[in-house]
Amino acid sequence: MKTLLVTDTNSILNRAFYGIRANLTTKDGLPTNAVYGMVNIIAKQLDSISPDFAAAAFDRREKTFRSDIFADYKAHRKPMPDELAVQMEPAKECLSALGLTILETPGYEADDIIGTVATAAAREGIKAYILTGDKDSLQLVDENVTVLLMTNTEVVVYDVDKFKEVYGIPPSRFVDVKALMGDPSDNIPGVPGIGEKTALKLIAEFGSLEAIYENIEDKRITPSIRAKLTNRRDNAFMSRRLAAIAKDVPLDRTVGDLATDGIDKEALLDVFTRLGFASLIKRFALEEAGATAAPKVKEAGGDELLSRLRDKTIAILHDPDSDGLYIWQGDTCYLCRDRETIKALLSSDEYSTVCYDKKQLCHYAHSLGTDYKSCAFDVMLAAYLLSPGESSYDLQRLALNHLSVTLPEGEARPDIIDALYKKLAPAVAESGQDKLLFDIELPLAAVLADMERIGFQADAEGLTKYGQRLMNYERELTERIYTLAGAEFNINSPKQLGEVLFERLKLPAGRKTKSGYSTEAEVLNRLAPYHPIVSDVLDYRQV
Repeated sequence: MKTLLVTDTNSILNRAFYGIRANLTTKDGLPTNAVYGMVNIIAKQLDSISPDFAAAAFDRREKTFRSDIFADYKAHRKPMPDELAVQMEPAKECLSALGLTILETPGYEADDIIGTVATAAAREGIKAYILTGDKDSLQLVDENVTVLLMTNTEVVVYDVDKFKEVYGIPPSRFVDVKALMGDPSDNIPGVPGIGEKTALKLIAEFGSLEAIYENIEDKRITPSIRAKLTNRRDNAFMSRRLAAIAKDVPLDRTVGDLATDGIDKEALLDVFTRLGFASLIKRFALEEAGATAAPKVKEAGGDELLSRLRDKTIAILHDPDSDGLYIWQGDTCYLCRDRETIKALLSSDEYSTVCYDKKQLCHYAHSLGTDYKSCAFDVMLAAYLLSPGESSYDLQRLALNHLSVTLPEGEARPDIIDALYKKLAPAVAESGQDKLLFDIELPLAAVLADMERIGFQADAEGLTKYGQRLMNYERELTERIYTLAGAEFNINSPKQLGEVLFERLKLPAGRKTKSGYSTEAEVLNRLAPYHPIVSDVLDYRQV
């Protein structure tokens, strides 16, 4: 049986955006956390299902037909954060390269597109899978439609049996439950005073919204519930219209148009490269799609090689496996294993070498009994100065980010170092950081290498005594805080500290989080003049 995967993409992006709080950005500052999370989430299902058809449904900013039914529909919904909005287009690029067809239609929500596509697929004998983080899609579950519901910890597979096990009613009647209980996130009013538990009980007993009202005098309906239902009858039926997913969206595609040929490796590599997704490039094995052929290597050494390289810019790369030095000059790659030649090349100012990680080459030179003095440029340090917030500066990442080239790990490529030099040197000069690179970072690399190699003395006894002083001061602060609070509590617990400061001591409260009052440093510094316990808590945290 052929399969279809259709994604509620806004729902997935929202979950990824708020779930991945790491500061993921491109080198140009474009946020990428939502896209990164989305790709991982969807790729897992692509691997699991291997769909024959695949589509990604998106919401649009225009109002939908539901606003004509109820003007305040989604009236309280906050606008999409700018940091998420700018990720929409890169997300669509990734999805297209993954083989999904992008679907969006003015006047309809992603849910409606999903309902239409899944229903059409089921009619054609295609098993439909809906990937979403929104329970609204559960109303679409039937023998040919399965919902893959994302939670904070796992993806729960909802088929008919699973739905009945959890909710005790047929999936098609879930919309009647929503009609009664409403949905604050979409500002669907429902019947005030009726929650999910009561709504499920009523639908389980009577079978539908209409049957409830046809039997409104039934003894199974308590007087208080009867009054609520009677007073808000119009609300209930309007809410069902709002909650019901449309299955007749006028799409410009048929199910057949959603056939997927799988991943477009070149397109995926291009977008992953621009977004800086090095780990995803490895996950999808895209290295070959962006690989450049390694140059042919000539073995050389001695005075002839040295004279050939004098007064030229040379890119070098130490190869620990052969304990040799790869050298790139012009369009030729050499491998030199002769120690005396390498020593002369590294230690003489007659040569101008460009390297990756001067500090490590300083260690290498020291192992040969000399110093590394010919360094004119370090592409790793240059990349760091140009983008100091990156998590890694390995050569593979630099080649990907700056040259759009993928390098297999361990492949010796001095030609890549030369290409990076030609790209990064003008950028460092343009950014005004050439003095910082040449006068501070490059000389400092040699100093750091010496520090790593030689080490430094530590006064173990002195450190122990200082640690004891800190422990004594911690105990003193703890007792003082307990006295000022009038009770013992866990000072390290923001929740308990907030209760002491704002409920017991009645200090002016700041913002309140889901877990209690905020006790972050900014809040405590502002409260310091109000009570001496605050300064002691700040000192306690520092100690």
